[in-house]
Amino acid sequence: MTASTVPGLLEASLHRVRLEIIQFSKEKDALFFLVAFPPVMLLLFGAIFGSQKIGPAGNQITFAQYFVAGMIGTGIWGACFQNLGIAVPLERDSGSLKRLSATPMPLSAYFFGKIGLVLSLSLLECSGLLLMGVLFYHLRIPPAGHWITFAWVFALGSGACTLFGIALSGLIRNARVASSIVSPIAIILQFVSGVYFVFSQLPTGLQLVGSVFPLRWLTLGMRSVFLPESYRLAEPGHGWQHGTTAIVLGVWCVAGLIVARRTFTWMPERST
Repeated sequence: MTASTVPGLLEASLHRVRLEIIQFSKEKDALFFLVAFPPVMLLLFGAIFGSQKIGPAGNQITFAQYFVAGMIGTGIWGACFQNLGIAVPLERDSGSLKRLSATPMPLSAYFFGKIGLVLSLSLLECSGLLLMGVLFYHLRIPPAGHWITFAWVFALGSGACTLFGIALSGLIRNARVASSIVSPIAIILQFVSGVYFVFSQLPTGLQLVGSVFPLRWLTLGMRSVFLPESYRLAEPGHGWQHGTTAIVLGVWCVAGLIVARRTFTWMPERST
């Protein structure tokens, strides 16, 4: 086979993105749990706790407003980390990855296809949750300058969660247990990262645990975009900590890439 028959990386990557989106749209269960689940949780928690007031005296917000910002972060977390942590082992064990590795397609196109899928899902989640927040929970449309913060938090956060998911997928050698490993991690970290509970009200030990992982900083970054500036006084450290957020998410991107390169394999685990 000559080099001219090998598809270019850009063409192959765009093809993989289209194929990933088409395939994912056919998986009804995944569509619900990764796309519809955050809006359903927003409606549920908004109905139960939405009117409760939190934050500094004189500048309080409703819990629903706080929760919308957290769920936007969770939507990215689920689309990137949870999706890839489960899907990649399944594709490896089914032999799909082995067959792909034997084609003339540039192998990096597979990863670009996954990145295109999770970015599309993340933007869909963010748009839907933001629209719900504005229409039902009095969430404000951020001023223009805050969208710059949104852009870099979204980029670093989705990158960290994506690489975390791929790295973990390489450590899962049996696809049958992938969901039972990844889903509990995803859910537990939501509870200790300021999604379902106000982060500053969590016990100190749980705050420390949550602060190790990217979801805590992703949700903090989203709160800095969508919540009033005065709410920063209610956060630990009495500020949005943008510098720390960028450093932690950047470290997770680098660490995830290193682990993924060491653990990822195209071949299914041999049965003994």
